[in-house]
Amino acid sequence: MTLAQSLIVLVVVVTCAGCQSRPAVNLTGGDEAALREALDIEMKAANAADEAGWASVYAEDAIVLRPHAPAVEGRQAIQQWLATLPPISNAKGEVREIVGYGDLAYTSGAYSMTFTIPGVPTPIEERGKFLQIYRKQSDGSWKMTREIYNSDLPLPVPEPALSPDPKP
Repeated sequence: MTLAQSLIVLVVVVTCAGCQSRPAVNLTGGDEAALREALDIEMKAANAADEAGWASVYAEDAIVLRPHAPAVEGRQAIQQWLATLPPISNAKGEVREIVGYGDLAYTSGAYSMTFTIPGVPTPIEERGKFLQIYRKQSDGSWKMTREIYNSDLPLPVPEPALSPDPKP
């Protein structure tokens, strides 16, 4: 490589280094507390059948990726879907991981809850895991933009149909 080529490479490297976006800022303790609080808000709202309170943690353009069902897009649609859930009790969540830089963060963890389905004599116990992606808003709050969750329990297997008595 000639001296001129070396100088050109050096100028390009120095110039590109200066063009890098500002380094990402790690989350503060306040950010982490706000992200944990979002899950607490969800669980309290689930127990209180407060779908508006539950939906309040989502961004306007949020998407929930549900198991065995199409995605729900937009806070209003998410709130409407939450209103269709059967009564929930004992909803609990645990954030096990928080990672983020700047205005983007994710949490992952576990949840459990009990569903009481009208006409079904025994409540259904549910537990699973989740991954939630948050974006910091211009007002400093964190809103969930994407969520995926799934159960740790196997799908229920339907009882086999009784065959009619054979005719003699």
